[in-house]
Amino acid sequence: MSNYDDDETLDSLRHWWDDNGRFVIGGVVLGVAGLVGWQQWGAWQTRTAEEASRLFTAMSASAEARRRNEAGQLAQTLVDEFGRTPYADQAGLLMARLHMDANDPRAAAASLREVIGRTRDQELRAIAALRLARVLHHDGDLDGALAALEEARGEAFSARAAEIRGDILVARGDFAAARAAYQRALDAPDRGLIDRTLVRIKRDDLPVQAGRGES
Repeated sequence: MSNYDDDETLDSLRHWWDDNGRFVIGGVVLGVAGLVGWQQWGAWQTRTAEEASRLFTAMSASAEARRRNEAGQLAQTLVDEFGRTPYADQAGLLMARLHMDANDPRAAAASLREVIGRTRDQELRAIAALRLARVLHHDGDLDGALAALEEARGEAFSARAAEIRGDILVARGDFAAARAAYQRALDAPDRGLIDRTLVRIKRDDLPVQAGRGES
């Protein structure tokens, strides 16, 4: 290759660098920044999970000791600061149980409604809805209890939802519908989640006239 060819190649490289060099440097900088940013994001997530876990542990200890006000304050901190973590949802479920233990079904219902409205976990939403239906049934709000069951979607909870529906319908005096609900619970594919013996007893103890005309 002649010196002319070498000079021409160098000139071409210089022109290419003048035209594209800033993009190459920019790409490298962005790549490094992206890597550092990703590492920082991962570290932030780890710190968030650790802090949320610490708060939930403290809240659980307060709940176990029946310090309801203290547990409630910690649960609210979890919601305010770590509302997108599963710990906030679990805290809501735990507070509902604590309220029921204190014979405060309305506070329990409020906690469960918050979980239903906040969580992105469909399974946890269904669990909260089933518990809400139980709480409202206990508190005498039968229409509200039936409405709560509509949030308990998914085949995984169909047997449990049908059993609870049967209990609510018994309280309403609608024995024929209650019998059908109990039977759906017994026939559901997830019937392992219910006490089948107890559901049979509930069904069979319904007034005899409720079964007339049924197949």
